Amino acid sequence: MDSWVSEHYGIDYDKDAEIAQTGTVSVHLLQACLADPYFKQTNPKSTGREYFNRKWLQNKLDTANLNMLPNHDVLATLLEVTCRATSDALEQCAANVQALYICGGGAHNPLLCTRLSERLNIPVQSTAILGIEPDWVEAALFAWLAQQRVELQEINTAAITGAANPVLLGGIYQPPRPIKP
Repeated sequence: MDSWVSEHYGIDYDKDAEIAQTGTVSVHLLQACLADPYFKQTNPKSTGREYFNRKWLQNKLDTANLNMLPNHDVLATLLEVTCRATSDALEQCAANVQALYICGGGAHNPLLCTRLSERLNIPVQSTAILGIEPDWVEAALFAWLAQQRVELQEINTAAITGAANPVLLGGIYQPPRPIKP
């Protein structure tokens, strides 16, 4: 969504979903996006902009013959793709979830939070309500991981990476000692 907004509107992101709210979800583009094989893979899985990027979207627009779709409709559809993919994955992995706390850019998108809440029929809120600012969650995670490394605590990553055994993550590297003359 941010890449689309940057390219077509010259801004970094769709503040408060102001643009997406003016669009209409394209059923054809939505179906083309959700038909991607990634969504059929079993968990655990992880991805990001290395897969879901502008080239990926252009391929979906070309495949569905939707290159003339208005920009705000594309954005509304991308928001719905995000919502559906997230809610579908959550229903597969954690069907009994009572609430969803989100972080990162999505926490600042009221339309995304509303759509997720509607689809999942649970409250969807920012992690700020838990005392962690949504833009700090990743930094907090890496601080915790660093602490675990320093304390020699192995971490069981099987549920997120498929690893067979708990592992000690990361490394500690000392700066080189100056060479004495």
